[in-house]
Amino acid sequence: MLDWIIIHFLLIFLFLVVFTLFSYSTGGERPLHNILAWLLFAFLVPYIAIPLFLIIGQRKLRWIPQKNITMDTHSCKKNLSGSHSMEYLLNTYGVPPATHNNKVTFLHDGIIAYDKIMQLFQDAQESILISTYRITDDSVGNNIVKLLTQKAQQGIRVYLLIDSVGGFMQFPRRKLKLFKQAGGSVRYIMPLFHTPFKGHVNLRDHRKIMIIDGQHGIVGGMNLAKDYLGPTPYAKRWCDISMLIEGGAVNALLSIFESDWQFAAAYKETKTYTRPAVSTAKCGNAELQIVASGPDLMGDNLYDAVLSEIYEATQSIHIVTPYFVVDECLQKALMLAIRRGVEVNIIIPKHSNHPLTDAVRVVDIRKLHDEGAKIWFYTPTMLHAKVMLFDNTIAILGSANFDLRSLLLNFEISCFIYSEPEIQEISNWIQSVLSKCIHHKPSESHTRIFLEYMAQILKPLS
Repeated sequence: MLDWIIIHFLLIFLFLVVFTLFSYSTGGERPLHNILAWLLFAFLVPYIAIPLFLIIGQRKLRWIPQKNITMDTHSCKKNLSGSHSMEYLLNTYGVPPATHNNKVTFLHDGIIAYDKIMQLFQDAQESILISTYRITDDSVGNNIVKLLTQKAQQGIRVYLLIDSVGGFMQFPRRKLKLFKQAGGSVRYIMPLFHTPFKGHVNLRDHRKIMIIDGQHGIVGGMNLAKDYLGPTPYAKRWCDISMLIEGGAVNALLSIFESDWQFAAAYKETKTYTRPAVSTAKCGNAELQIVASGPDLMGDNLYDAVLSEIYEATQSIHIVTPYFVVDECLQKALMLAIRRGVEVNIIIPKHSNHPLTDAVRVVDIRKLHDEGAKIWFYTPTMLHAKVMLFDNTIAILGSANFDLRSLLLNFEISCFIYSEPEIQEISNWIQSVLSKCIHHKPSESHTRIFLEYMAQILKPLS
Protein backbone atom coordinates (compact mmCIF):
# COMPACT_ATOMS: atom_id res chain seq x y z
CA MET A 1 0.00 0.00 0.00
CA LEU A 2 2.84 2.38 0.90
CA ASP A 3 4.62 1.60 -2.36
CA TRP A 4 1.46 2.43 -4.32
CA ILE A 5 1.11 5.80 -2.53
CA ILE A 6 4.75 6.64 -3.21
CA ILE A 7 4.37 5.76 -6.91
CA HIS A 8 1.15 7.79 -7.06
CA PHE A 9 2.82 10.90 -5.64
CA LEU A 10 5.88 10.42 -7.86
CA LEU A 11 3.64 10.33 -10.92
CA ILE A 12 1.88 13.51 -9.81
CA PHE A 13 5.22 15.20 -9.12
CA LEU A 14 6.60 14.09 -12.49
CA PHE A 15 3.49 15.40 -14.26
CA LEU A 16 3.80 18.80 -12.56
CA VAL A 17 7.51 19.05 -13.36
CA VAL A 18 7.07 18.11 -17.02
CA PHE A 19 4.00 20.36 -17.34
CA THR A 20 5.96 23.29 -15.90
CA LEU A 21 8.94 22.68 -18.19
CA PHE A 22 6.77 22.32 -21.27
CA SER A 23 4.71 25.41 -20.40
CA TYR A 24 7.76 27.56 -19.72
CA SER A 25 9.68 26.37 -22.78
CA THR A 26 6.77 27.25 -25.07
CA GLY A 27 6.57 30.73 -23.57
CA GLY A 28 2.78 30.69 -23.52
CA GLU A 29 2.74 30.45 -27.30
CA ARG A 30 0.90 27.15 -27.47
CA PRO A 31 -2.71 26.48 -26.45
CA LEU A 32 -3.37 24.30 -23.43
CA HIS A 33 -4.66 21.37 -25.48
CA ASN A 34 -1.41 21.35 -27.47
CA ILE A 35 0.68 21.24 -24.29
CA LEU A 36 -1.49 18.45 -22.90
CA ALA A 37 -1.02 16.49 -26.15
CA TRP A 38 2.76 16.79 -25.76
CA LEU A 39 2.46 15.72 -22.13
CA LEU A 40 0.48 12.62 -23.06
CA PHE A 41 3.04 11.85 -25.75
CA ALA A 42 5.84 12.28 -23.21
CA PHE A 43 4.26 9.90 -20.70
CA LEU A 44 3.54 7.24 -23.32
CA VAL A 45 6.89 7.30 -25.12
CA PRO A 46 9.22 9.65 -23.19
CA TYR A 47 12.38 8.53 -24.96
CA ILE A 48 10.89 9.70 -28.25
CA ALA A 49 8.66 12.59 -27.19
CA ILE A 50 11.12 14.61 -25.09
CA PRO A 51 13.99 14.66 -27.66
CA LEU A 52 11.44 15.38 -30.39
CA PHE A 53 10.05 18.31 -28.41
CA LEU A 54 13.55 19.68 -27.91
CA ILE A 55 14.10 19.49 -31.68
CA ILE A 56 10.79 20.85 -33.01
CA GLY A 57 8.80 21.96 -29.99
CA GLN A 58 9.31 25.73 -30.16
CA ARG A 59 7.93 28.14 -32.72
CA LYS A 60 9.56 31.42 -31.67
CA LEU A 61 13.29 32.13 -31.61
CA ARG A 62 13.36 33.54 -28.10
CA TRP A 63 17.07 32.73 -27.77
CA ILE A 64 18.05 35.59 -30.11
CA PRO A 65 17.31 39.32 -29.89
CA GLN A 66 14.34 40.43 -31.98
CA LYS A 67 15.56 41.05 -35.52
CA ASN A 68 15.62 44.59 -36.83
CA ILE A 69 12.85 44.37 -39.44
CA THR A 70 10.15 46.20 -37.52
CA MET A 71 9.65 49.80 -36.51
CA ASP A 72 8.63 51.40 -33.26
CA THR A 73 4.83 51.51 -33.25
CA HIS A 74 4.72 55.20 -32.25
CA SER A 75 6.97 56.24 -35.13
CA CYS A 76 4.88 54.10 -37.46
CA LYS A 77 1.66 55.90 -36.50
CA LYS A 78 3.07 59.23 -37.61
CA ASN A 79 3.45 57.93 -41.15
CA LEU A 80 0.27 55.87 -41.53
CA SER A 81 -1.67 56.64 -44.69
CA GLY A 82 -5.05 55.95 -43.10
CA SER A 83 -6.36 54.35 -46.27
CA HIS A 84 -7.11 50.97 -44.72
CA SER A 85 -7.75 49.72 -41.20
CA MET A 86 -5.40 46.80 -41.80
CA GLU A 87 -2.47 49.19 -41.88
CA TYR A 88 -3.31 50.23 -38.32
CA LEU A 89 -3.56 46.63 -37.14
CA LEU A 90 -0.18 45.73 -38.65
CA ASN A 91 1.28 48.87 -37.09
CA THR A 92 0.66 47.41 -33.63
CA TYR A 93 3.13 44.65 -34.57
CA GLY A 94 5.74 47.19 -35.67
CA VAL A 95 5.20 46.61 -39.39
CA PRO A 96 6.39 49.64 -41.41
CA PRO A 97 3.56 51.66 -43.00
CA ALA A 98 2.41 51.29 -46.57
CA THR A 99 4.12 53.24 -49.34
CA HIS A 100 2.24 54.91 -52.20
CA ASN A 101 4.90 55.46 -54.84
CA ASN A 102 5.16 51.95 -56.25
CA LYS A 103 4.88 50.43 -59.70
CA VAL A 104 3.77 46.79 -59.86
CA THR A 105 4.12 44.21 -62.62
CA PHE A 106 2.52 40.84 -61.95
CA LEU A 107 4.52 37.81 -63.11
CA HIS A 108 1.80 35.19 -63.56
CA ASP A 109 3.49 33.12 -66.25
CA GLY A 110 6.62 31.02 -65.88
CA ILE A 111 8.17 32.19 -69.15
CA ILE A 112 7.46 35.87 -68.47
CA ALA A 113 8.85 35.54 -64.94
CA TYR A 114 12.01 33.78 -66.12
CA ASP A 115 12.69 36.30 -68.89
CA LYS A 116 12.17 39.26 -66.57
CA ILE A 117 14.37 37.83 -63.81
CA MET A 118 17.19 36.90 -66.20
CA GLN A 119 17.02 40.33 -67.86
CA LEU A 120 17.19 42.11 -64.52
CA PHE A 121 20.16 39.96 -63.50
CA GLN A 122 21.86 40.62 -66.82
CA ASP A 123 21.33 44.39 -66.54
CA ALA A 124 22.41 44.61 -62.89
CA GLN A 125 25.09 47.25 -62.34
CA GLU A 126 25.72 47.05 -58.59
CA SER A 127 24.05 44.25 -56.69
CA ILE A 128 21.81 41.18 -56.83
CA LEU A 129 20.24 39.94 -53.58
CA ILE A 130 18.31 36.66 -53.55
CA SER A 131 16.51 34.89 -50.71
CA THR A 132 14.79 31.65 -51.64
CA TYR A 133 13.64 28.41 -50.11
CA ARG A 134 15.34 26.39 -52.80
CA ILE A 135 17.20 26.35 -56.07
CA THR A 136 16.76 23.11 -57.97
CA ASP A 137 19.54 21.26 -59.76
CA ASP A 138 17.84 21.45 -63.16
CA SER A 139 18.25 23.49 -66.35
CA VAL A 140 16.66 26.59 -64.83
CA GLY A 141 18.52 26.49 -61.51
CA ASN A 142 21.84 25.87 -63.24
CA ASN A 143 21.25 28.67 -65.78
CA ILE A 144 20.50 31.12 -62.99
CA VAL A 145 23.59 30.14 -60.98
CA LYS A 146 25.72 30.37 -64.14
CA LEU A 147 24.51 33.92 -64.81
CA LEU A 148 25.00 34.91 -61.17
CA THR A 149 28.55 33.58 -61.37
CA GLN A 150 29.21 35.70 -64.47
CA LYS A 151 27.86 38.80 -62.75
CA ALA A 152 30.04 38.12 -59.70
CA GLN A 153 33.07 37.85 -62.00
CA GLN A 154 32.16 41.29 -63.35
CA GLY A 155 32.40 42.75 -59.87
CA ILE A 156 28.67 42.85 -59.15
CA ARG A 157 27.87 42.13 -55.49
CA VAL A 158 25.79 38.94 -55.53
CA TYR A 159 24.32 37.59 -52.29
CA LEU A 160 22.46 34.28 -52.20
CA LEU A 161 20.52 33.28 -49.08
CA ILE A 162 19.04 29.76 -49.08
CA ASP A 163 17.11 27.77 -46.51
CA SER A 164 19.42 25.03 -45.30
CA VAL A 165 16.83 22.27 -45.81
CA GLY A 166 15.53 23.45 -49.19
CA GLY A 167 19.04 24.11 -50.47
CA PHE A 168 20.50 20.89 -49.08
CA MET A 169 17.78 18.75 -50.67
CA GLN A 170 17.64 20.41 -54.09
CA PHE A 171 20.99 21.93 -55.09
CA PRO A 172 24.38 20.38 -54.21
CA ARG A 173 26.62 22.86 -52.45
CA ARG A 174 29.58 21.77 -54.55
CA LYS A 175 27.83 23.33 -57.56
CA LEU A 176 28.17 26.75 -55.94
CA LYS A 177 31.95 26.44 -55.70
CA LEU A 178 32.61 28.41 -58.90
CA PHE A 179 30.07 31.03 -57.86
CA LYS A 180 31.88 31.58 -54.56
CA GLN A 181 35.28 31.59 -56.25
CA ALA A 182 33.99 34.33 -58.55
CA GLY A 183 33.19 36.50 -55.53
CA GLY A 184 29.57 35.56 -54.88
CA SER A 185 28.41 35.18 -51.29
CA VAL A 186 26.25 32.29 -50.05
CA ARG A 187 24.63 31.80 -46.67
CA TYR A 188 22.30 29.08 -45.42
CA ILE A 189 19.68 30.10 -42.92
CA MET A 190 18.47 27.91 -40.04
CA PRO A 191 21.07 25.11 -40.22
CA LEU A 192 19.64 21.67 -39.63
CA PHE A 193 22.53 20.14 -37.70
CA HIS A 194 24.25 23.02 -35.88
CA THR A 195 21.87 23.46 -32.97
CA PRO A 196 19.21 20.73 -33.18
CA PHE A 197 18.18 20.99 -29.52
CA LYS A 198 17.11 24.62 -29.57
CA GLY A 199 13.68 23.55 -30.78
CA HIS A 200 13.70 25.18 -34.20
CA VAL A 201 14.58 22.46 -36.70
CA ASN A 202 11.04 22.66 -38.11
CA LEU A 203 11.19 26.46 -38.55
CA ARG A 204 12.12 26.98 -42.18
CA ASP A 205 12.90 30.11 -44.20
CA HIS A 206 10.16 30.13 -46.84
CA ARG A 207 10.66 33.74 -47.97
CA LYS A 208 11.23 34.49 -51.64
CA ILE A 209 12.85 37.88 -52.21
CA MET A 210 14.95 39.28 -55.04
CA ILE A 211 16.38 42.80 -55.08
CA ILE A 212 18.36 44.12 -58.03
CA ASP A 213 20.44 47.30 -57.70
CA GLY A 214 18.19 48.42 -54.87
CA GLN A 215 15.63 49.49 -57.47
CA HIS A 216 13.68 46.36 -58.39
CA GLY A 217 12.16 43.90 -55.93
CA ILE A 218 10.45 40.59 -56.63
CA VAL A 219 8.27 38.80 -54.08
CA GLY A 220 5.87 35.88 -54.41
CA GLY A 221 5.73 32.12 -54.40
CA MET A 222 8.18 31.08 -57.13
CA ASN A 223 11.34 29.19 -56.27
CA LEU A 224 14.20 29.05 -58.76
CA ALA A 225 13.34 25.81 -60.52
CA LYS A 226 11.88 24.45 -63.74
CA ASP A 227 8.60 23.64 -62.00
CA TYR A 228 7.99 27.37 -61.50
CA LEU A 229 9.61 29.21 -64.39
CA GLY A 230 11.73 28.72 -67.49
CA PRO A 231 12.54 30.03 -70.99
CA THR A 232 10.26 27.58 -72.79
CA PRO A 233 6.84 26.00 -72.18
CA TYR A 234 6.77 23.05 -69.82
CA ALA A 235 3.68 20.86 -69.62
CA LYS A 236 4.11 20.12 -65.91
CA ARG A 237 4.88 23.71 -64.86
CA TRP A 238 3.04 24.77 -61.74
CA CYS A 239 0.60 27.65 -61.65
CA ASP A 240 2.20 30.42 -59.58
CA ILE A 241 2.44 34.19 -59.37
CA SER A 242 4.99 36.74 -58.19
CA MET A 243 5.17 40.50 -58.45
CA LEU A 244 7.88 42.91 -59.59
CA ILE A 245 7.96 46.08 -57.49
CA GLU A 246 9.62 49.42 -58.12
CA GLY A 247 9.32 52.18 -55.54
CA GLY A 248 9.31 52.65 -51.79
CA ALA A 249 8.28 49.07 -50.97
CA VAL A 250 11.67 47.87 -52.24
CA ASN A 251 13.28 49.52 -49.21
CA ALA A 252 11.15 47.37 -46.88
CA LEU A 253 12.15 44.23 -48.79
CA LEU A 254 15.78 45.27 -48.52
CA SER A 255 15.54 45.69 -44.74
CA ILE A 256 14.08 42.20 -44.39
CA PHE A 257 16.77 40.67 -46.59
CA GLU A 258 19.53 42.45 -44.66
CA SER A 259 18.16 41.23 -41.35
CA ASP A 260 17.97 37.64 -42.60
CA TRP A 261 21.47 37.87 -44.09
CA GLN A 262 23.02 39.05 -40.85
CA PHE A 263 21.03 36.45 -38.89
CA ALA A 264 22.47 33.71 -41.10
CA ALA A 265 26.00 35.07 -40.62
CA ALA A 266 26.25 33.32 -37.27
CA TYR A 267 26.45 30.05 -39.17
CA LYS A 268 28.32 30.89 -42.35
CA GLU A 269 30.92 33.15 -43.88
CA THR A 270 31.24 36.70 -42.58
CA LYS A 271 31.98 38.56 -45.79
CA THR A 272 31.11 42.23 -45.41
CA TYR A 273 27.68 43.16 -46.67
CA THR A 274 27.31 46.45 -48.55
CA ARG A 275 23.87 48.01 -48.63
CA PRO A 276 22.79 49.07 -52.14
CA ALA A 277 21.37 52.54 -52.70
CA VAL A 278 17.56 52.65 -52.83
CA SER A 279 15.72 55.15 -55.00
CA THR A 280 12.98 57.22 -53.37
CA ALA A 281 11.62 58.48 -56.69
CA LYS A 282 7.93 58.06 -57.47
CA CYS A 283 7.55 55.07 -59.79
CA GLY A 284 3.77 54.70 -59.72
CA ASN A 285 0.69 54.95 -57.51
CA ALA A 286 0.41 51.43 -56.11
CA GLU A 287 -0.13 51.32 -52.34
CA LEU A 288 1.77 48.40 -50.83
CA GLN A 289 2.72 47.25 -47.35
CA ILE A 290 5.47 44.66 -46.96
CA VAL A 291 4.90 42.26 -44.06
CA ALA A 292 7.48 39.83 -42.73
CA SER A 293 6.19 37.10 -40.44
CA GLY A 294 7.71 34.14 -38.69
CA PRO A 295 9.58 32.87 -35.63
CA ASP A 296 12.01 35.80 -35.69
CA LEU A 297 9.25 38.28 -34.78
CA MET A 298 7.09 38.78 -31.74
CA GLY A 299 3.45 37.86 -32.26
CA ASP A 300 1.69 36.31 -35.23
CA ASN A 301 1.04 39.34 -37.41
CA LEU A 302 0.11 37.49 -40.61
CA TYR A 303 -2.19 34.99 -38.89
CA ASP A 304 -3.94 37.76 -36.97
CA ALA A 305 -4.27 39.95 -40.06
CA VAL A 306 -5.85 37.14 -42.08
CA LEU A 307 -8.20 36.24 -39.24
CA SER A 308 -9.21 39.88 -38.89
CA GLU A 309 -9.94 40.23 -42.60
CA ILE A 310 -12.11 37.11 -42.57
CA TYR A 311 -14.17 38.58 -39.73
CA GLU A 312 -14.44 41.99 -41.43
CA ALA A 313 -15.39 40.67 -44.88
CA THR A 314 -18.92 41.60 -45.99
CA GLN A 315 -19.06 40.44 -49.63
CA SER A 316 -16.49 37.91 -50.77
CA ILE A 317 -13.36 36.01 -49.77
CA HIS A 318 -11.07 34.29 -52.26
CA ILE A 319 -8.23 32.09 -50.98
CA VAL A 320 -5.79 30.61 -53.50
CA THR A 321 -3.35 28.21 -51.87
CA PRO A 322 -1.54 24.95 -52.61
CA TYR A 323 -2.07 23.65 -49.07
CA PHE A 324 -5.14 24.22 -46.91
CA VAL A 325 -4.69 23.29 -43.25
CA VAL A 326 -6.55 25.43 -40.70
CA ASP A 327 -7.15 25.47 -36.98
CA GLU A 328 -10.42 25.89 -35.14
CA CYS A 329 -10.21 29.71 -35.14
CA LEU A 330 -9.75 30.06 -38.90
CA GLN A 331 -12.38 27.39 -39.59
CA LYS A 332 -14.90 29.11 -37.33
CA ALA A 333 -14.17 32.53 -38.83
CA LEU A 334 -14.79 31.22 -42.36
CA MET A 335 -18.01 29.50 -41.28
CA LEU A 336 -19.28 32.67 -39.64
CA ALA A 337 -18.41 34.65 -42.76
CA ILE A 338 -20.55 32.26 -44.81
CA ARG A 339 -23.43 32.69 -42.36
CA ARG A 340 -23.14 36.47 -42.72
CA GLY A 341 -23.75 36.03 -46.43
CA VAL A 342 -20.12 36.34 -47.53
CA GLU A 343 -19.20 34.33 -50.62
CA VAL A 344 -16.23 32.17 -49.66
CA ASN A 345 -14.14 30.61 -52.44
CA ILE A 346 -11.31 28.17 -51.63
CA ILE A 347 -9.11 27.43 -54.66
CA ILE A 348 -6.67 24.54 -54.22
CA PRO A 349 -4.98 21.95 -56.43
CA LYS A 350 -6.88 18.73 -56.95
CA HIS A 351 -3.71 16.90 -55.98
CA SER A 352 -0.79 18.77 -54.43
CA ASN A 353 2.80 17.58 -54.19
CA HIS A 354 2.23 16.70 -50.51
CA PRO A 355 -0.21 13.77 -50.14
CA LEU A 356 -0.17 14.13 -46.35
CA THR A 357 -1.51 17.68 -46.60
CA ASP A 358 -4.17 16.52 -49.06
CA ALA A 359 -5.22 13.85 -46.57
CA VAL A 360 -5.68 16.20 -43.63
CA ARG A 361 -7.43 18.99 -45.53
CA VAL A 362 -10.50 16.94 -46.46
CA VAL A 363 -12.40 17.29 -43.18
CA ASP A 364 -12.00 21.08 -43.10
CA ILE A 365 -12.98 21.27 -46.76
CA ARG A 366 -16.01 19.09 -46.16
CA LYS A 367 -17.20 21.23 -43.24
CA LEU A 368 -16.82 24.45 -45.21
CA HIS A 369 -18.54 22.94 -48.23
CA ASP A 370 -21.47 21.81 -46.09
CA GLU A 371 -21.68 25.32 -44.63
CA GLY A 372 -21.90 26.85 -48.10
CA ALA A 373 -18.34 27.61 -49.21
CA LYS A 374 -17.38 27.09 -52.84
CA ILE A 375 -14.47 24.67 -53.09
CA TRP A 376 -12.58 24.71 -56.39
CA PHE A 377 -10.01 22.16 -57.58
CA TYR A 378 -7.38 23.40 -60.03
CA THR A 379 -6.83 20.53 -62.47
CA PRO A 380 -4.23 21.33 -65.20
CA THR A 381 -1.13 21.07 -62.97
CA MET A 382 -0.04 21.78 -59.42
CA LEU A 383 -1.35 25.11 -58.08
CA HIS A 384 1.42 26.78 -56.04
CA ALA A 385 0.21 30.41 -55.92
CA LYS A 386 -0.52 32.08 -52.58
CA VAL A 387 -3.11 34.84 -52.95
CA MET A 388 -5.96 36.14 -50.78
CA LEU A 389 -8.59 38.68 -51.81
CA PHE A 390 -11.12 40.22 -49.42
CA ASP A 391 -14.13 42.21 -50.68
CA ASN A 392 -12.04 43.42 -53.64
CA THR A 393 -10.58 46.02 -51.25
CA ILE A 394 -7.42 44.29 -50.03
CA ALA A 395 -5.25 41.58 -51.57
CA ILE A 396 -2.38 39.61 -50.06
CA LEU A 397 0.30 38.03 -52.25
CA GLY A 398 3.49 36.41 -51.11
CA SER A 399 5.19 33.23 -49.98
CA ALA A 400 2.73 32.14 -47.28
CA ASN A 401 0.36 29.24 -47.85
CA PHE A 402 -3.02 29.14 -46.14
CA ASP A 403 -1.84 26.53 -43.67
CA LEU A 404 -0.67 26.57 -40.09
CA ARG A 405 2.96 26.01 -41.00
CA SER A 406 3.12 29.20 -43.06
CA LEU A 407 0.87 31.25 -40.80
CA LEU A 408 2.51 30.28 -37.51
CA LEU A 409 5.91 28.63 -38.07
CA ASN A 410 7.84 29.55 -41.20
CA PHE A 411 9.71 32.73 -42.08
CA GLU A 412 7.36 34.26 -44.67
CA ILE A 413 7.06 37.45 -46.71
CA SER A 414 3.75 38.96 -47.83
CA CYS A 415 2.72 42.05 -49.75
CA PHE A 416 -0.55 43.68 -48.68
CA ILE A 417 -2.05 45.51 -51.65
CA TYR A 418 -4.44 48.40 -50.98
CA SER A 419 -4.70 50.20 -54.36
CA GLU A 420 -7.66 49.51 -56.64
CA PRO A 421 -5.92 48.96 -60.03
CA GLU A 422 -3.60 46.30 -58.62
CA ILE A 423 -6.43 44.67 -56.68
CA GLN A 424 -8.43 44.48 -59.89
CA GLU A 425 -5.51 42.77 -61.63
CA ILE A 426 -5.41 40.21 -58.82
CA SER A 427 -9.18 39.69 -59.15
CA ASN A 428 -8.85 39.15 -62.91
CA TRP A 429 -6.05 36.64 -62.35
CA ILE A 430 -8.16 34.71 -59.85
CA GLN A 431 -11.00 34.54 -62.37
CA SER A 432 -8.59 33.14 -64.97
CA VAL A 433 -7.54 30.45 -62.47
CA LEU A 434 -11.18 29.65 -61.68
CA SER A 435 -11.83 29.07 -65.37
CA LYS A 436 -9.48 26.08 -65.14
CA CYS A 437 -11.03 24.64 -61.99
CA ILE A 438 -13.77 22.14 -61.29
CA HIS A 439 -16.24 22.44 -58.44
CA HIS A 440 -15.49 20.03 -55.62
CA LYS A 441 -18.24 17.75 -54.35
CA PRO A 442 -17.30 15.77 -51.23
CA SER A 443 -17.72 12.02 -51.25
CA GLU A 444 -20.79 10.67 -49.45
CA SER A 445 -19.22 7.29 -48.75
CA HIS A 446 -19.32 6.47 -45.04
CA THR A 447 -16.02 4.61 -45.36
CA ARG A 448 -14.38 7.65 -46.97
CA ILE A 449 -15.75 9.97 -44.29
CA PHE A 450 -14.43 7.66 -41.55
CA LEU A 451 -10.96 7.64 -43.14
CA GLU A 452 -11.05 11.42 -43.48
CA TYR A 453 -11.67 11.86 -39.77
CA MET A 454 -8.96 9.31 -38.97
CA ALA A 455 -6.53 11.38 -41.05
CA GLN A 456 -7.08 14.40 -38.79
CA ILE A 457 -4.70 12.92 -36.26
CA LEU A 458 -1.96 13.65 -38.82
CA LYS A 459 -2.75 17.40 -38.96
CA PRO A 460 0.04 18.41 -36.54
CA LEU A 461 2.54 16.68 -38.85
CA SER A 462 1.44 18.52 -41.99
